Amino acid sequence: MAMAMPLPVSHRPWRAPPTLLQHRYGNAPAPRKPPKHAAVSFHSLYLRLQLGRISDHGTCGLSGGVFRVRCASKSAMRVLQEVDAASVTDAAKLLVRRSRGLSRVTQLEVLEELVLRGQCELVIPVYEAVRKETKYKWDANLHARIVAMVAKDEQLLANSSQLLEPRETLNLKQRAQLECALIECYIIQGLMNQAHESFLRICELPLAKSRSLGYRALVRGYSAAEKPVEAEKMLLEWKLTGYLPSVDDYKALLLGYGKLEMLSDMERITNDLQMIGMKLDTAGFNIMITAYCYAGRLERMVEIFQQMDEAGVRPSLVSWNALTKACRALAGVGLEVSGAMASPQTLFSRLYDEDASSEELSIVQLLLARGLPPECVVFSPDVWQLDLHNMSLGTASIMLPLWLDSLRDRFQLNHKPPLEVKLITGWGKHSKADVKAPVRKMIVAELEVLKSPFKPDSENRGALITRGHLLKKWLSTLPS
Repeated sequence: MAMAMPLPVSHRPWRAPPTLLQHRYGNAPAPRKPPKHAAVSFHSLYLRLQLGRISDHGTCGLSGGVFRVRCASKSAMRVLQEVDAASVTDAAKLLVRRSRGLSRVTQLEVLEELVLRGQCELVIPVYEAVRKETKYKWDANLHARIVAMVAKDEQLLANSSQLLEPRETLNLKQRAQLECALIECYIIQGLMNQAHESFLRICELPLAKSRSLGYRALVRGYSAAEKPVEAEKMLLEWKLTGYLPSVDDYKALLLGYGKLEMLSDMERITNDLQMIGMKLDTAGFNIMITAYCYAGRLERMVEIFQQMDEAGVRPSLVSWNALTKACRALAGVGLEVSGAMASPQTLFSRLYDEDASSEELSIVQLLLARGLPPECVVFSPDVWQLDLHNMSLGTASIMLPLWLDSLRDRFQLNHKPPLEVKLITGWGKHSKADVKAPVRKMIVAELEVLKSPFKPDSENRGALITRGHLLKKWLSTLPS
């Protein structure tokens, strides 16, 4: 078929005091300020839910992973900081020399960061040096991103043509993966002719689903390039070939429409999914929640979050972070350091006194009622632990009082105090910068106001620890 144009836990659920809710949501609600909406960048979700196999936990699949953007490790960032401080003439030599002593993962992190910055003059020499090492492992997605970046500069492309040819012996599956990655990257760079050529090449490969792989790359490439209308045209043309796209392909459309706040189109796609019997997973719901967060539609965010429960889909930290980022009053309570996090009741009362909007209070009430996500806590005879890693300021503001409340419950049920109680705010293995992290700064200040026994962990700068018996004594002094 000719291609169409354009190119193809056992925690007690908490409920807000009835008197507060009656006053706020009763027949004669108290006057309140208009809703305050957070300015949340939808691009942050785009980086978290990368095109490939769009998920909260990474990417996989033959055509996927091009836009997998890992957060660079501290060792990679230290190398890049050294390079930034060097002169233009010495930067490339310094980077090549420093990359030789790095692990394979860190080398790729440095390269990915340079690609994101668009620093071709540094990417080419480092990539050439890395590929010569015995520990180098072929990465079609990274290779495609570099090729597409260089392809925009004709002179640079001519000088680097031999370098950018895959020296590795690729099997059919790897060749298809490379061509799919090139299609997506070329579209992102606006190089439609090159994307068309890659599509034709993959269609010629002797694979049973080579054409479908090409169409999938087109759909995801256009979605990533913020051209969801073109992406949907490609998906419809793809369906005419007799292939039924997967839910991941529809999630690419959701992401494309969501980034542009085309909410009615996003809802239309979800309705189409229901009609054909497909169900959204956690990442799909997160795309919608974050899109409505960016648009300031807090009530719809709550509805979608509740739909996750009805569908039997467990929310992730991305879901929590999106919801709490929409509550500016919640972040404000965390920054004030007032001791409001002693318990869920004190937190909710403080938000109410601060004239939080009814929509914000509804979100906080919903999250407090859910209790602690089981993946964030550890309860063993030796250690009780809460991990706030990867949480936003607002999410951490809810997690701390929920955790303290769950600890009270355990002691009331005569659980034996553990040897150690640990509160992790970050990993803090190397850098002193962790001390300045917003979540850690807020938690430390809040615990100081509450006169807690928590102290910095000598082995992990990003953790706070105390003894179980000291914790039990301290909790008995806090308001419930």
